[in-house]
Amino acid sequence: MYNGEQSFEVGIYMDIKKIEYIMQNIYSMHGVLVQVILKDGRVISPIKDAKGLLFKDVLNKPDICGRYVSEMHSIFGFYSFSDSNIRILFGPFTYEKASRYDVSVFLKKYSECSDITVPVVSDARMRELIAAAHGLIVENYELNMLDLFKSIDEQDEIETKKQLVSSMVNNIDNEMLHFSYKREREYFEEIIASLENEDLDFEKYKSNMDQNYVDIKNGASTLSASNFKDAEYMLICCVVLVSRYAMKAGADEDDTYNLSDVILRNLSETKSIEGINALTDRFWSEIRQILLEAKNSDSSPYIEKTKNFIARNVFKTLKLKDIAKSVGLNASYLSRIFSKEVGTTVFDYIKKEKIKRSCNLLRYSDKGIAEIADYISMAPQSYYTKVFKQYMSITPSEYRRTYRDENF
Repeated sequence: MYNGEQSFEVGIYMDIKKIEYIMQNIYSMHGVLVQVILKDGRVISPIKDAKGLLFKDVLNKPDICGRYVSEMHSIFGFYSFSDSNIRILFGPFTYEKASRYDVSVFLKKYSECSDITVPVVSDARMRELIAAAHGLIVENYELNMLDLFKSIDEQDEIETKKQLVSSMVNNIDNEMLHFSYKREREYFEEIIASLENEDLDFEKYKSNMDQNYVDIKNGASTLSASNFKDAEYMLICCVVLVSRYAMKAGADEDDTYNLSDVILRNLSETKSIEGINALTDRFWSEIRQILLEAKNSDSSPYIEKTKNFIARNVFKTLKLKDIAKSVGLNASYLSRIFSKEVGTTVFDYIKKEKIKRSCNLLRYSDKGIAEIADYISMAPQSYYTKVFKQYMSITPSEYRRTYRDENF
């Protein structure tokens, strides 16, 4: 943190102490870190132990002079601004609540300070805060959000139009025609219907399905000059489309969304086409299980609503009265019909669902076991381990050693 009294020129002269005061208040009131870099390289920061510019390694996008540019790293965002006299950095922030683990890993990787606040804000709120803070720092109160951000949107719009025209010309030159929506819909509906067939020879069918998918892929044209990126983009399209058609056919929404999230998160870490192929096989296999479970379910609407509520809130501490209220039933009556139809109590079902979700975390994440216990609201670790072993017959540590997929 720079403590000098010297002023500098940003269009007019301004006291550095005033900038420090503004930045400190923004950080303490809104949790948003603001850093100012003077043209001589000095850094002003509200973080007292900062030895220089924090997060400099994550801000790679070139600035548009006189405009703010947004930058995302995983779920964490930044805004940066520069002109001939000053550079201003806002962030990190996030649009959705991040776990303590994710924040810790991010700060450890990109910052020398591990106790920085990472607030949850909307993009609109962030832009309003930037506009207000920018005016105070540079003492230009006529600037508004359109002045600060509009040119970025215009440049993106122009670039997008150029790319659309280029893609159209390329497809015509190479005689690449997209399949019709009808053809695409028929293909995915046929896949869903086949996957719901319990007597299906899945491995044999999958080879035929893969060939049909190649036809769809070719009809969609090449998405990237890189074979790897092209395969990556096509898997993303496949996961999104199949998930939508599966839910339309009755697949559980939460299970389907959870599967999609797991596949796409792991895709971001995949470095080879072989890895993408393995993810593709896993997706087809697990989406089929979700479809078969939905087809074989004969529960009443109240039971399905109960299961959906539990699935949406499985990481929280759930109470029977809250679940019953969500489905419009008396708690004791819900408990009775749930046990009769499902064959287990509501609380046993909740524990089973929590353990099932924790299995994904053990296989596909680097979260520690104590952290997973806390994340699924089954802390302390000893209790989580006891319940896990009750349902899985092994401890969480043994499960991770046995089923951890090194591809992920």
